[in-house]
This record gives sequence, C-alpha cells and structure tokens, in this order.
Amino acid sequence: MGLGNLENPQFGGWGGRLSQSKTNPNRWEDGEDVADFNPFTHKMDLAYPQTRWLEALQNDFTARADWCVKGFKDANHEPTIKLNIPSNLSAEPNSTVKLSATAIDPDGHNLKYHWWQYDEVDTYRGKISIQNAGDKNASFSMPNDIKKGETIHLILDVKDSGTPQLTRYLRVVIKGK
Repeated sequence: MGLGNLENPQFGGWGGRLSQSKTNPNRWEDGEDVADFNPFTHKMDLAYPQTRWLEALQNDFTARADWCVKGFKDANHEPTIKLNIPSNLSAEPNSTVKLSATAIDPDGHNLKYHWWQYDEVDTYRGKISIQNAGDKNASFSMPNDIKKGETIHLILDVKDSGTPQLTRYLRVVIKGK
C-alpha cells in the first residue's frame, strides 16, 4: 500500500496507528497517543486511525472477491504509483519542497491524485498548505518555524474511477534541516 506502516507502526495505515509498549519493546499497541482527529466529530478519536481508511479497505476487499469469480477484464484492479522523488527528504525552513509521482491504472481508468498532510504522525506541530494537492505534481513551503529533525508526513492517495473504486498510497517524510 506504500504507507510504510509495516516498517514503523506509528506511521499509521489500514490497521491503524500503534505505539511501542513501555513495558515490552517488541509489542505495539493502541493508546491515547495514537488518536487521530476525526473531521466528522471534530474531536481526537481513538478509532479514527483505523476508520479513516475504511472505504478504501472495503473496496479493496470487494475487488479481491471479484477477482475470484470474474475474468481480468471484468474486474477492477488497483493503480500502481511511483514517486518521482525520494520518500525521505530534508529541507530548510522557508524552502519550497516539490512533490511528484506517476500512477498508471491497468484497466485504463481515470485517476484522481490527492496529497495530504498526516499531521497526527508529524513531529512538527503545525499545518502546511499544499499547492496543487489534486495533481501528480504538487509543492509546499517548509514552515519557517520547523526545527531541525522535526518531520512532516505527506500522503499521496491515488484513486481510480473503476467499480469498486480502488485506492493506493505513498508516503513522503520531510525532515527539517
């Protein structure tokens, strides 16, 4: 899926976000420190790290069921995304960070790009504004108050226009210099 959460469960993904246990470093668990902001209730929500991905997850499951009973041409398949930049970047305050990716759909469906800040995962506590967030090429200005080592996590989701609509993701982590 490209979210990097298997390498770091704190990053979040279809299974939610987890924190490392204070008593057992080999265990990752839910907790108050891994709540995400729920835009529907306007509150931090312990379930939202999982439910934010629910539509994409259910659509993926539906497509997989279709693959069991339909021929390739009659079933939808997920887009493939490739970053045209490194997935880990460093940038100076006030500099412009350029984002770029390419996606293809094996079924020839139209694709919709969306870059967004996963700010609950960031170590930088502010918000950024992404220019051209709906395009494959986007950019933003590094905040002037970002400290060296603080991170900003940007997610690119790409959705196809098939049925069910399938989504794939990539994450870019930008560290302040």
